[in-house]
Amino acid sequence: RNMDDQVIWTMIDNPDDAISSGTPIPISSPQAGPSMTYTFNPPTVPPPAPDGRGGPLSYQIIASIVSGKEFNDKIIITQDNLDDLRQEYIDVKKLVNNNLVRANTVPSTGAFDHLLFPPAQYPCLLDRPNDVCTVGQPDVDERHEWWILSGIIQHAQDLDGNYAGALNVTCGYRCPAGNKRVGGAINSRHIYGKALDYDQLSDQGNWNVWNTAGGLAGVANRFLYDQDNHIIVAPPVPYQDPSGGIMLDVCMNPSCTIINQLRVTEYDFGHVDWTQ
Repeated sequence: RNMDDQVIWTMIDNPDDAISSGTPIPISSPQAGPSMTYTFNPPTVPPPAPDGRGGPLSYQIIASIVSGKEFNDKIIITQDNLDDLRQEYIDVKKLVNNNLVRANTVPSTGAFDHLLFPPAQYPCLLDRPNDVCTVGQPDVDERHEWWILSGIIQHAQDLDGNYAGALNVTCGYRCPAGNKRVGGAINSRHIYGKALDYDQLSDQGNWNVWNTAGGLAGVANRFLYDQDNHIIVAPPVPYQDPSGGIMLDVCMNPSCTIINQLRVTEYDFGHVDWTQ
């Protein structure tokens, strides 16, 4: 006999993993026939994960029929690796002006590159666990297979081609969780593959790259940082050797709304980001 109307559907957080995915919202209650098809809504807001979830959202679906005995079948559905990463753009939040905020934009699936690695001269455009450029926490979590890299490779090559020397990149793409670990701004262009940091290991070299970036099309921001990790508001032009100490305006907070004049003794490293 037709038992469609006796099918009872249940959908729960996957019990076989440690990731909290939340309880889906049933279309109707009770979750029963008359159809063999079950339609569900994921949680409107999965459980908070402001530092990253550590794995994909995953759910167990159970179809049961009770007719004297209970018969059931189960299936697990899980976010794929790309949507696991895209979920980070929603999950990861940072306290800004006493409010938890997240990235403004979740990149489309087409924005990401799959297992694309940087050229040999810029290994740190992608910093994963145990890579040659990992110092402390890596910028990209080990489980990710996707990142936004093709555009920033082109920007690095353009900057390097205009700079009279070899560009020493120290940071490029960061996943949102990695960006938060290293203290990056919640909407840092690093998470969109539009920014890089560099260190030429000399004050003159760092200033030279900063100066070169000023003449490139599409550059949105270029910064030099002092010995205490402050952004220098207006590095001197022409170059001035800071080793003896120069009084310069520096940013005292990430948004640079507080500026103090301090003694700068190093151009410690630099940053460049692009509009596209």
